[in-house]
Amino acid sequence: NLESPIAPDRQHLETTGMVFTAPPLAAQSLARAGFDIVSTANNHGWDGGRSGMEETMRQLTRAGVLFVGSGLGRPMAEEPVIVRRNGWRVAFFAVTRSWNAAPNDFYAHDGANYVAWGDPRWIVPALRRLKARGRADLIVVSVHAGSEYAAEPPAHLRRFFEELVEAGADVVLAHHPHVLQPVVWHRGKPIVQSLGNFIFSQDAPWTELSAILRIDAAPDGSLLLSAIPVRAGYQAQLATGATADSIRRRLNLPRSRKAGAI
Repeated sequence: NLESPIAPDRQHLETTGMVFTAPPLAAQSLARAGFDIVSTANNHGWDGGRSGMEETMRQLTRAGVLFVGSGLGRPMAEEPVIVRRNGWRVAFFAVTRSWNAAPNDFYAHDGANYVAWGDPRWIVPALRRLKARGRADLIVVSVHAGSEYAAEPPAHLRRFFEELVEAGADVVLAHHPHVLQPVVWHRGKPIVQSLGNFIFSQDAPWTELSAILRIDAAPDGSLLLSAIPVRAGYQAQLATGATADSIRRRLNLPRSRKAGAI
């Protein structure tokens, strides 16, 4: 989740709370660090307005980093991006259910033409179509939603995660609360309810507890989840000892399930 426009800090538009921007070097740094794809669907996506969002897409494209969840028009924003590696086709969707510029009426805001909203009315059929047509071997949905600093997602969000799995998602990766939440399983598929922070700095010490999540997918459909414990910050650091144990407990790992099993 790339929670910042990569655009000049020229203007602050109609948004609430903190405003994020990053220099063009950020896109190049993501590429050098080995990121293949990022989600650009989140509540800070409009911090630089329409021009900032378009510039972010340009900078990522120049750096060779794929993005999903935003686009030049809603159809592009809602389209999955399929990454091909070693004979695998991994499809990514990305949506947000938090929008600072219009927290109560996303579809009335201009950003609705550029960012994918987490609306089951379009993403559930899209997942079903993708699955039915056999275009991907693995489907990942990134969801920016939830309550900040909460230990668990609200019931309605948990149900949305389950709907995604029932429609065809193999993995749901959620974020926005800034803290880790337990991984749960639905119909044999993992729902990572909150990934917490990574390259992000906040004052509360529990917001530093995070992890690099690893998902191993086998040809038989089984998924194995593990985590590398880290302390989030301006530079993520490996976590050890009691800190690492606390991170694993918060994630409720390790555990594995065969995809498709109940």
